Amino acid sequence: MKKDPVLPTPRRLGAGPGTGPRENGAMSIWDRAKAKVDELVGRAEEVYGESHGDAAAQLHGEAHRLEGEAEEDAALRQEAAEADRRDDGTSRAH
Repeated sequence: MKKDPVLPTPRRLGAGPGTGPRENGAMSIWDRAKAKVDELVGRAEEVYGESHGDAAAQLHGEAHRLEGEAEEDAALRQEAAEADRRDDGTSRAH
């Protein structure tokens, strides 16, 4: 029986130095890149599953894609919140 190829993901490759949230809670550029890689690898797995009729690969890919999107969205929301906290209000017209 032929086994379907498993695409490498950052989780399977292991986390390298500089990954994970910083002490102040902000995501590093590497964390954002990892989230984007998860999203893209997930989409590739989805397409593979769709084209080969492999529902398990399709669902696994969708899960990776959604996880990557969620991590990226969380980082963007956090950056926006930090920018609002830094804003002293002088740039807004009252």
